[in-house]
Amino acid sequence: MNDKNKSVSEELQLVVFRLADEEFALDISQVREIIRMQEITPMPKAPDFITGVLNLRGQIVAVMDLAQRFAIKNSLRTDIARIIIVEVGDSKIGLIVDEVPEVIRMPLNDMEPTPAMIESKVHAEFIKGVGKFQDRLIIVLDAGSILSKEESAHLPVQTEQ
Repeated sequence: MNDKNKSVSEELQLVVFRLADEEFALDISQVREIIRMQEITPMPKAPDFITGVLNLRGQIVAVMDLAQRFAIKNSLRTDIARIIIVEVGDSKIGLIVDEVPEVIRMPLNDMEPTPAMIESKVHAEFIKGVGKFQDRLIIVLDAGSILSKEESAHLPVQTEQ
């Protein structure tokens, strides 16, 4: 029984998503929910990568275009695009992605630290590591570092109702 618990703790459960032709993932513990695209209200004077805000069951959630944040060109917005809701500190933020095809379990030892010469277009400070899954490399992001502390301070803070 201890061996089984040990093996469970040595794997990551990741929500995999696509931006253009690149695969990324977030630890499932950072993801609150995944929703379909919906109407987003633009916010004046917001940074370019902040698309606006949406009303999620009575909570105001800032929405970020992740492809724009990472300067990824050719990102697609089709009917399979999704908004991944993550928690950043005391706030929730929506991340617009092209597709969320799967949730995977990956052994922890298949995760490598971010290489010094990263080939992705994503800045290394956003990256938790690179996972080797089957014949693919998946860039694992840290939701908490996608925004700087100054940017996070301007997000709406959710309170329990």
